[in-house]
Amino acid sequence: MRRWYRRDDQAAVAPDDLRAMREKAGWTPERMADEMGVLPVEVTAWESGAIAADLRQAALIRWHIEQAEYEARLPRSHCYWSRANEARLQRMWEQGLVSAARAYDEMEAHARECGECMYVKILRRDMPPPPQPPAEPGFRGWMRSLRARIGRLPVWLRLPLQTADFALHMAAVYMALLLVSRIRGDAPSLSPTGMVVLGAFILWIGRLGKRLLPLAARRPYLAGQLFAAGIALPAILLAGLLGEWNLGSAEGWVGVGVMSLFAGGVAGHWVAKEEPEHETNADPSWDEEERVVEIPQQAHWFKP
Repeated sequence: MRRWYRRDDQAAVAPDDLRAMREKAGWTPERMADEMGVLPVEVTAWESGAIAADLRQAALIRWHIEQAEYEARLPRSHCYWSRANEARLQRMWEQGLVSAARAYDEMEAHARECGECMYVKILRRDMPPPPQPPAEPGFRGWMRSLRARIGRLPVWLRLPLQTADFALHMAAVYMALLLVSRIRGDAPSLSPTGMVVLGAFILWIGRLGKRLLPLAARRPYLAGQLFAAGIALPAILLAGLLGEWNLGSAEGWVGVGVMSLFAGGVAGHWVAKEEPEHETNADPSWDEEERVVEIPQQAHWFKP
């Protein structure tokens, strides 16, 4: 197993501290193992001192406990629809991006018609932010932490910083390509203008995918075809402007059209597979009188 910290007395965490954190949360070793994604025997080994838990593992355990406590304090609607579809919507959230978009649209449509769920949505919007996971040590962890901090900034400040971050990535790619070309003695494969065009094309692909997510929830194959066409057509036009493609070649257009149709069908099939199997989660023992909801006031969510 890869270790991020030194395994000495200063880096290791005392077993009693791990056991105290688990018992304070009211978790069993099996519950902690399930939350951490490890075997219960590893949790037992941590608490017995047979295996030394490093600082990062202890930070992850603390974060999982704080995250579970935060989710337990979330106000929840007890309307019949929410209780009957909670498990199905949770599976959709975990299954993929398109399925998560379907779940979001379904919950939004229900909340517009349900006063209880709309009230809970308003309360959650005003809640304190959830606990942040511990940063991974090293340069990669520092970059992820920086991006997370940028994502929590106001929009007017977030957009230019995200643009600068993307520009730095593209500049790093260009410098790597230039270095490889210098080593091989060839001409640079892409000019600075070409890198700008490539960056704009990457941003276009991301924007196009987000725009087509609502359509993908209803017509996955149509959304797949539009996504493939939205990538192929600008790519051909840009290649023609850069002199890399003959825009007057009929055979080339036919070949690209066939490839676009095939790629769109594959993308639509992949999106359609994300739809979970239909299940009826409603409990017939639930009574309509149980639709009364009790939502705690904001002052009682997080006690000092």
